[in-house]
Amino acid sequence: MKIKPLIIVALILCATAALFILLRGKPSKGQIVVIKYATHPALNQLEESFTASIQGFASNNSLTIEHWNAGGSRQKAKQLAESASPSQVKLLVALATPAAQAVNDTPSPIPLLYGAVADPQGGGLTSSSRTAGIQNAGSNVVSTALQFLKATFPKVTNVGTIYNPNEPNSLFVQKIIGEQAPLYGIRIIARQVTTVSQLKVTAEDLCAQVDAIYCSNDNLVNLGAAAVSAAAKESKKPFFIGELNSMEYGPTAAVGVDYTEMGQDMAVMAEEIIKTGKIPANPHRPTPVPHIWFDEDAIKSLGGSVPAILPPNSKKYP
Repeated sequence: MKIKPLIIVALILCATAALFILLRGKPSKGQIVVIKYATHPALNQLEESFTASIQGFASNNSLTIEHWNAGGSRQKAKQLAESASPSQVKLLVALATPAAQAVNDTPSPIPLLYGAVADPQGGGLTSSSRTAGIQNAGSNVVSTALQFLKATFPKVTNVGTIYNPNEPNSLFVQKIIGEQAPLYGIRIIARQVTTVSQLKVTAEDLCAQVDAIYCSNDNLVNLGAAAVSAAAKESKKPFFIGELNSMEYGPTAAVGVDYTEMGQDMAVMAEEIIKTGKIPANPHRPTPVPHIWFDEDAIKSLGGSVPAILPPNSKKYP
C-alpha cells in the first residue's frame, strides 16, 4: 500500500520541527553578562577561565553567557551596563577596575561580580551592597616581587618604575611599592606616562639612572610591555613586571596573580550569587598568593642567578 504524498510531507514537517526543538534546546531563563574593559591577554585569560568554569552551571540552569567588550572606554562600559535588563540579566561580571567602577556607578539591582581590580575599596566597590569580587594586587604581590628581585640581583639598589597617574589601580600599587621598597634596601625612581607611545623613551631615560625596572598592575605598561622590555634589554637592565601573561613580550620576570585560578574562583562565587540571589557574607576577597614566572637565561645573561630555593608557585619561562 502506497503512502499518500500529503502524509509524507506531514511526516517530514514533524521531523523537522522535532529537530529544531532538539537543536534549540531549553529556552533561556536569563543571562550572565561579562563586561570586559578591553582586549588584553590577562583579561582574555580571566574571561576564558571564568566562562569555562561557569559553563556547566549555566547550561544546567538554562542561562546564556553574553560577552561584551568596552573597547578600553569607561563610558562604553557604563553604556553596556545601562543596557543590561534586570528582568533578563542574573549577574554582571566586570573585568578590570574601569569596567567595575563604571558598572558599579550605574544604578541597577543586578548583582556585580568583579575581577582584575587592584583596589576595590579605593575604587568605591566595597561600599556597594550589590558587589563582590577578588582583588588582584596587594602588598603580598609587591613584597614577593621585590624579594625575588633582590634574590636574583643582590646588588640592585636603584629601581625605576613607570606608571599612568590616571589609573587608580596604579596609584594604589605605587603607594605599596613606595612603602615596601625601603624594607629591601631599594630606592624607587618613578616616572609617569599617559600614552603607550611615551613608554620607550621614558624607559630608555630611566634605564640610564637605575639598576632595574619594576612595574606592577598598570594597564598602560602592560599594553606596552614590549617597548619597556626592548629598552631594558638595550641597556642590559632587568625588567620585572606584575603581569604574568606579559612575559611573552620579553620581561626578565613577572610576579602576579594567576588569572586562570581567579576565573575559577569567580565562577564559584557567581554560582553562589545566582543560586541564593544574595551577595556572599565575605564578598571582597583579598589578593591570592602570587605566582613567579622567570626567564632564567635572561637572568644569567644580566649577571644574576636564580635562588636554589624558590617561593611557592614559581616556574621557569618559557
